Amino acid sequence: MSSAINVPRGPGLWVRGPSRPVQEVPSPDATPAGAESAAVRNGGRSPGGVAWIGVHGGSGVTTLSVLVGGADVGCRWPKPDEPSSVYLVARTHAAGLRALSQMLNLLQHDEAAPDLRLLGAVTVADAPGRLPVQLRRRLRVVGSAVPVHAIPWIPQLRLGGTPDDLPKEMAALVARTAELRGARP
Repeated sequence: MSSAINVPRGPGLWVRGPSRPVQEVPSPDATPAGAESAAVRNGGRSPGGVAWIGVHGGSGVTTLSVLVGGADVGCRWPKPDEPSSVYLVARTHAAGLRALSQMLNLLQHDEAAPDLRLLGAVTVADAPGRLPVQLRRRLRVVGSAVPVHAIPWIPQLRLGGTPDDLPKEMAALVARTAELRGARP
């Protein structure tokens, strides 16, 4: 079993821009460097919280961790001291949904950390408006395998701001994440 994530290359450089290494962004409750968490000492994972796993670069895991809470683990499996309850995150363009399908296939074949608990998938709108029919079909297939939380287009995020109120479509996701953190939404 491999614990590496095989992120598909997707469209050429002209569509996705230059590639660069994924930078890990520590969560606000991250263990200080050099310190060992209770979960690591006890040989298990951190019991609470949620980890957001991007199935491709630019999926929105950092934004979700800021807006909703949880650990931003980028495009990798969570480390032993990070939450074992995970959401897979993808944008709603063709390459993003293809990467999501491929990641679900890896998980189906047990090619992930054995103690991960997949909560579902989160799709982040890549543009305003309704999805084209081909992408809606692919999303239905994904939804037949796991629960899918669809995050609509949020114009304030594009301009570098933060929305005053989160869209109603995010209510269930916010509540579930808060429940797993042991907090109120």
